[in-house]
Amino acid sequence: MKRSALSGRWPSLVSLAIVCVTTLAGAQESGRGGMFSALTVGQVVSVQQRQDLIEIDIFSPNPQNVGTHRVLEIGTDFVVIEDIVGVTQSWIPATAIRRINRTTLSLGR
Repeated sequence: MKRSALSGRWPSLVSLAIVCVTTLAGAQESGRGGMFSALTVGQVVSVQQRQDLIEIDIFSPNPQNVGTHRVLEIGTDFVVIEDIVGVTQSWIPATAIRRINRTTLSLGR
């Protein structure tokens, strides 16, 4: 019986495939890539519409939770926010976001 060149490498190839799939699944599950990396679920942010696009402002630190919306969910290409009184939820695609601004506050200095 003739053995192919790949027959001895199958365990290595399967292990590599499992590592790649696990890594990609973890990255997609967390939604922590690209433009949304500064956002966290539960974070209070300010949202403004400028022309036809959305700007999200993050204040850090934000001990008084100053803002107009709370982040509910972060996907790979969208973010879900809820107004601060909990009445309206909005699904915003990444293509509708102009930018995310982070302002660092120096409290008590």
